[in-house]
Formats: sequence, C-alpha cells, structure tokens
Amino acid sequence: MRNLTILGLILALSLSSLSLRALDVNLHINRGSDDFFGDQIAWCSFNSSDVFERDNVRIEAEFGEVITITLTNNDSYAHSVAFASFQTVSVAPNESLEVQLTDLPIGIWCYYSDAPFGAYNGASGMIIISEPSAQARFYWNLFDLNIELANAFSTSDATTYPLDYLPELFYINGNRYPQTLDDPMAMIMGMVGDTLSIYIVNSGFMDHVMHFHGFHVEIIHASIQSDRIGWIKDTIPVKRGEAMCLQLVANQPGMYPIHDHNLIAVTNAGFYPGGMITHINISE
Repeated sequence: MRNLTILGLILALSLSSLSLRALDVNLHINRGSDDFFGDQIAWCSFNSSDVFERDNVRIEAEFGEVITITLTNNDSYAHSVAFASFQTVSVAPNESLEVQLTDLPIGIWCYYSDAPFGAYNGASGMIIISEPSAQARFYWNLFDLNIELANAFSTSDATTYPLDYLPELFYINGNRYPQTLDDPMAMIMGMVGDTLSIYIVNSGFMDHVMHFHGFHVEIIHASIQSDRIGWIKDTIPVKRGEAMCLQLVANQPGMYPIHDHNLIAVTNAGFYPGGMITHINISE
C-alpha cells in the first residue's frame, strides 16, 4: 500500500509538471519594406522585438504546453489578429495585451492580421504543435504580392484583391531567390539516412505548387487537402491559406533545386531566376 501511495504521488507530481509546461512568446507588429531595384515595397510582420524583419515569428510548442503571447502593436493602425480558429483579438496602436493558447491539438496552423494592411502586406506566421522529435525541421512561409497593390494596402487605399490579381514577387520566409539560399530555415540540409520535416504555410493569395528534384516527400499533415495525407510525391500543391507538413527521407547525396512549378513564381517581377526557389543539400 505504501509503494502504491508513493507511486501515486510521483504520478501526480509528473502530471502537475506536465500541466505547468509553458512557452512565452513576444510578438511585435512592425512596419517595414522590401527593396526591389530601389523601389520600396510596404511590408508588415510579426517580429520578436520592435526591430523589423520580413520573416514572421514561428510559434513552436510541444503538445501540452500553454502558450502565453505578449502581443504589441507598433503600427499606427489597429490590427485584428487571428490565431487560426482558436482565438482572435484586437490590438490598438501602441497597445500591448496578453493572449493565452491552451489545449491546442497536434498540427500546424496560420496566425495572421486579418486587416488588409496586415495580411496583404505579409503579417502572417505559423503555429506548430508537436511531440518531441529529433528530426531536423525546416520552415517555409510562402507569400506573394503585387508591388502597386502592396503599397496601396499599406495606406488603406486598397482593401481587397481584384479578380485579375497578378502577383509580381514571391517569397519564402520573406526572402526572394537567391536570398533564400542564405536562410538556414528554408535551405534543406542533412545527411544520407536522415528523415527531415518541412513545415509550410501559404500566407499568399494564390496557390503554389512546390516541386522537389531528387526526392519524393510524404504529406504528413494538410489543413485543406486532408485527403492527400499519406501521398508520396515530388510535386506538392499548397492551397492559399493552407498549412502543411512534409517528410523527406534523404536516400541519396547531392544538391538539388526545389521550386514553384508556376513559372511566374520563380521570377523576381519577370526576371528569372528568382522568387520561390531553394535547394536541398544532402551529404554522405
């Protein structure tokens, strides 16, 4: 009986420790820009401080963790921020507030500003909930924009995309090729025999079709195309607004390109190569 009591206490303490696991995240809504041959393109991002970066913060937690987010709006506009379908909050200019996300299931989702001057200018990131894993992870936040429209959205001169929307610039984690090759989160690297995870959100406003040279990948999670989970392909369509996890088994060495199969998306405003291109580099 005494041993059972001790075992019960140990179990209770373990469960208590599990319930107290927490992740603290700082999200700052910042305005900035991208430079394209001297033209400044308006941008908006969720950053970890008040220093602007085009890449949005990735919120990554283990299953069972409580996520506490301190959200600070450094913009001159109010933003409504949606954390997938779990919670939506409004934050005024120069205001900070606390958001707590609990009991999230395993998966991947988008969080974003649903104001045109937010989402249409790049303010969209990913939330990942997973079990502990030793697998190497890589992250692609896909985004597309039209230069004139992006600048109009930033001042509320435009509030929605026209039916004939034609994007000109294409990004992975806020970078256009060849910048993508300097991003260790986008450039996939590993050793022969490794199993690698690739987490994707399509924050843009068109579908993107990512093509892998040298390897097939398995769809582990897809928020929209759930019927394709388990498919093993070398070409993966990612719908607008979709969150997805792919698994790549590195069965051979070498360097191979990955790119959007839509030809316009591998240019920088028509100049090839550019846009959504990155590489896989597998060593022996």
